[in-house]
Amino acid sequence: MTNTQLTTTRYHATFELDEFGNWIAQVTEIPQVHTFGRTLGKAREYLVDALALWLSVPLTRQGLHRLPTSDVARRSSERRVRSEFPQEQ
Repeated sequence: MTNTQLTTTRYHATFELDEFGNWIAQVTEIPQVHTFGRTLGKAREYLVDALALWLSVPLTRQGLHRLPTSDVARRSSERRVRSEFPQEQ
């Protein structure tokens, strides 16, 4: 039998509302991990994805299950494309 040791790390995030009404989110310990969302909930969701990509450990929002890297990258890519090319309303 092999013993595996699980270590956890807590990260702190800052959230700021910008002049356009978007929430800017950043991981305090890793300034390179940042994102934004139209709501506070979406900013938090996107920040979890950004942190998972930065750490190369794709996690679900609960942080308990691992997702295939391709799924996380695809979701991130889809969001980036949607934000770069907003749909006309």
